Amino acid sequence: STKTADQTANWKTYTNTTYNYSIRLPSAYPDNSETNIDQSSGELDLKMVTSSVWVAVWKNSGNLTTDEWLKKIGNTVGKNTYPAQKTTFNGYDALVSNRGQSTNWYFISHGNYIYEVEDNETVGAAPTFKPTQQQIKDQKEILSSFKFTQ
Repeated sequence: STKTADQTANWKTYTNTTYNYSIRLPSAYPDNSETNIDQSSGELDLKMVTSSVWVAVWKNSGNLTTDEWLKKIGNTVGKNTYPAQKTTFNGYDALVSNRGQSTNWYFISHGNYIYEVEDNETVGAAPTFKPTQQQIKDQKEILSSFKFTQ
């Protein structure tokens, strides 16, 4: 038997109604680190930083495929993000870019947006961020909880 259900039983579900996704977070996360959201001008619409998991929502105004979009603005997103490999992320077609440093960036096209979901074991929210073993364990659960609500 697995303890996963018990482990996440009291977690909170964060739902973003503007961008139609939800993600589950440990209830122990202090409010100020739970959803560190900044609205930005330009292509990047939203970035949510949660411990060692990032969610960024990018406008896909040209209605490009994920591959075309990444090829076009990959260097804006981050160095060495293109080319990326086809994969499945929580049942969604995605591209994954492994940027080293135990970092995987998943890109999923949904509606008029590209969603970048990033697991970041060693880099985290800042180069100085060092997650605990519990945060790394939680991170896998957080990532697996990401889903679109519409």
